[in-house]
Amino acid sequence: MFDPHTFLNVTIPHAASTEITERIELLAAARDKREDPYCIALTGPTGAGKTFTLNALYEKNCAYDTTEGMVHPWIKVKVPSVPTLKNMAASILTVLDPGDSGTRSTESQITHRITALLEECETDVIWLDDFQHLYDRHNEKFFYEASNWLKNLIETRKKNRTKRMLIVSGLDDAMKVINHNSQLRRRFRAKLSLPCFSWSDVKQRTEFAACQQEFLNHLESQFTLEDLRSASFIFRCYCATGGLIGYLKRLLQEVVLSADGCKKSTIGIEDFDLAYDRYLCDSPELQNIDYRPFSKEFDPTPTDELLALALLISMPPDRPVATVRKRSPRTLGRSFVEAGLSAT
Repeated sequence: MFDPHTFLNVTIPHAASTEITERIELLAAARDKREDPYCIALTGPTGAGKTFTLNALYEKNCAYDTTEGMVHPWIKVKVPSVPTLKNMAASILTVLDPGDSGTRSTESQITHRITALLEECETDVIWLDDFQHLYDRHNEKFFYEASNWLKNLIETRKKNRTKRMLIVSGLDDAMKVINHNSQLRRRFRAKLSLPCFSWSDVKQRTEFAACQQEFLNHLESQFTLEDLRSASFIFRCYCATGGLIGYLKRLLQEVVLSADGCKKSTIGIEDFDLAYDRYLCDSPELQNIDYRPFSKEFDPTPTDELLALALLISMPPDRPVATVRKRSPRTLGRSFVEAGLSAT
């Protein structure tokens, strides 16, 4: 049955996402052969498709129940927006054991519980999303200690003496956390990236157009489309989304929701013009964008000025700096000794 809210929950693969998927699947397949932890960082702007790409892999390895308890081959953890070592550890604990939030436990007790549950739940891959939240430009000591805590966690061995795989995803600030700790950095392989598509690059422009056409093919299973296959319309969509597939999907969702609400069976460019007002929240970077890419007055001829303005859509606003309490390195060391982990 047609549901406008889930209608566009489809995978539209392209070269970059396919390469990333294949790379991660290859590394994850070595689950019983790793003498060292395999660590991967996936970065890119909001809307590039990082979480969507990893979710597709996560859903193939989601938790399942057995007579001995729940098995979590992969766990997905959102890094808190204002992180501390304790609430980051508690977030991992809650995924492994939803009944234990860790609020009444110390940081060392939570760490000890996590190491036990990772083994009990047969967890092989730990995925930390929004990893850039650990970066606090006013408190380098904190994100060094946080990265050190994480390094010690992934160094713990499984029962068969092999080690786990760590995936972190987020904005480019995520790499600042990794690069600030040389011991953590050397455990990471080459960074993977999902950037916005560039209109100036012929190959990337072709891929963006192919992704858009696949979305339109899906729309045609429910709606009649009017004049939405031209090269000029592809450029209009690029100007509206900055070459970000996640934003293209969001724009199309607004089109579908509006059409369904009005009981329309046909979608035309005027529906995109209406949706454009609704799909993207204003941000400081967009204050100079005064065009309406789906209006009749818009000239869909690529120019340097239009491409520069479209690029602003992929630039996130500056994040407010979180105030994080300072930690003593000595306290951190005790946590890992108590948890049976090495702090070096």
